[in-house]
Amino acid sequence: DEYAVPYFLFSDADRAFFEKGKEEPREAEVSAEAQNQQALYLQALAVQYQRDRQADRQIKMLQLGMMSVQAGLTEVWEVAMIPPNGNFYQAQSVVVPARNSLQAQQMAAQKWPGFIVGATRRIDRNR
Repeated sequence: DEYAVPYFLFSDADRAFFEKGKEEPREAEVSAEAQNQQALYLQALAVQYQRDRQADRQIKMLQLGMMSVQAGLTEVWEVAMIPPNGNFYQAQSVVVPARNSLQAQQMAAQKWPGFIVGATRRIDRNR
């Protein structure tokens, strides 16, 4: 059987002992919650770090492509990418640095799988 006894019936030392035992589970709950929040925070930081690294990599690849254009190794090509029949996508115009139109079409097809390669033109540097 369990009986409820009010705290004021116990001595001060006994009451302090019981209250200490009552607080420990609460501290453990708060500690577990804080650990969960810390783990979630670290996970969010890791995801953001990966996104930043991917964005930095994309920017560096674009810079490298533009440097090859400035050096005269490649030209800038615009390739029309047409969605296959039955899709609700819009036609896209993709700009890629390449040596010739065939390479530009291949690069655009690699970036936009499933799309049909359309008209290709070189973009004039003097414009």
